[in-house]
Amino acid sequence: MAYKITGRILLVGQTESLTSKNGKIYQKRDLVITTMKYDPYTGQPEEDQGNTPRFTFFGERCQSIDGFSTGDTVCVTFDIGGRSWEKDGVKMYMTDVRPIRVDKVQNPGVSASTSFGQPQMTSPFPGPAPQAPAGAPFGQSSFGQPQMTSPVSHPAIPPAGDDLPF
Repeated sequence: MAYKITGRILLVGQTESLTSKNGKIYQKRDLVITTMKYDPYTGQPEEDQGNTPRFTFFGERCQSIDGFSTGDTVCVTFDIGGRSWEKDGVKMYMTDVRPIRVDKVQNPGVSASTSFGQPQMTSPFPGPAPQAPAGAPFGQSSFGQPQMTSPVSHPAIPPAGDDLPF
């Protein structure tokens, strides 16, 4: 299963050639981004400077970030995997975050306060969104109050007036 994260590039590292323990030469290259979070009160996007994940590309995938530079807003598609091993009788665990691809994010509606733009809300239903009738106060409907037809008895809900044991 692939995951996605959006953020602004802080660092595009240089490609490094390294040698493994068995003498095999491989290449690696890092990409570091700041992530985007949404303010819980306003819903506006903002950068989370404290959350800066590093993605390490290996082999031929190092070339996939050639066209990117610091400041670009990107969406990184990645996979998470893990493995375990035993060392000195103690079970050890490791989590791998493996980047799959990086795409530039196009922001046609970028505001001056943030470069992430406004989240786009779309309806799954065709046609215009339904509107509240004119003259209805905010949060109320002019369609009237729902009518209760008959109480429903349920074995887990005690009848009204029943004393609780506590």
